[in-house]
Amino acid sequence: GLLMEEQAGRAITVILPHFFQRVPLTHRWQYAGWFGGYLGTIPCALAVLSLFRQQRQGVNYFFALMALATLAKAYSLPVINWIGYLPVFDAVRYAIHSPQLVAFSVAALTGMGIRAVELDRHLLRKSLVFIFAVIVFAGLNFWGHRGQLDLPTAARACLFAAALIGLLEIVLWLRQKKIIATALASGLLALLIFCELFLYIHREHARRFSSFPEVPYIEKLKRSPLRVRSYGSFWAFYPSTASGFGVDNLGFF
Repeated sequence: GLLMEEQAGRAITVILPHFFQRVPLTHRWQYAGWFGGYLGTIPCALAVLSLFRQQRQGVNYFFALMALATLAKAYSLPVINWIGYLPVFDAVRYAIHSPQLVAFSVAALTGMGIRAVELDRHLLRKSLVFIFAVIVFAGLNFWGHRGQLDLPTAARACLFAAALIGLLEIVLWLRQKKIIATALASGLLALLIFCELFLYIHREHARRFSSFPEVPYIEKLKRSPLRVRSYGSFWAFYPSTASGFGVDNLGFF
C-alpha cells in the first residue's frame, strides 16, 4: 500500500499526453506518461469548468475529490499515502487498479463541464485559471527536466494542447457573445473531445505470430515418458499458458 509504481516526474501527462515520448512504452519500461494512459486536455479543462457551477447535490465536487484523492494516492503524496498502513489497504496495488476510477470521475466531470457551459455563458474568464495552471505546470517540467527532456516532443505536445485550448476558448467566446446556440456549443465541445481522443489512439499494431509456437523446452516436456508438471521462472511461461502448449502447469513466478 505504500509502494509508488507511478513515475512521479511524469504527472503532467495527465493533462498533456506524450509530453515525454511518442511511443506508449519503451524497451526500458518507460511509459509515455500516466499509468492509466492519459485523460486529455479538453476533458481536464471542462472538468475544471464544471467546478464553477454547482451540480445537483454537489456531485461534481464529489467526483473532483475522488479523482484528486486517487491520483494523489497513485503518486504517493504525503499524508494521503498513510492509508497504505491500514489493514487490507496495505495489500492493494493502487497504481494498477485505480486509473479507471480517475478516468470515470473525469469523464463525469467533463459531461458536467459541458452542462456548465450550457447554463452559464460567462465561463470564458474562469477558464483562464486552467490555462494559467497548465502554463505553470509545463514550465516547471521544462525546467525540472532540462537536459533530459526531448524538447521537440515536449514542444509538440504543448503546441497541440495550446491549439485545443484555443479552440475551446473560441467556443466559449461564441457562447458568451450569443453567436451560437446552446445546443451547437455543446455539440462543438463533444466534437472537440472526440477529435482529441481519436488523434491520440496509437496506430501501431503488433506483428502477427503463432500464439503457441514450437519451443525446444516445451517439446522436451511433451516427449517425456512420464507425466510431469512444469513451473515457469520469470518469462519461461506466461501466466496460465502452459495448458495452451499442452503441458501441465504447476505454477509461474
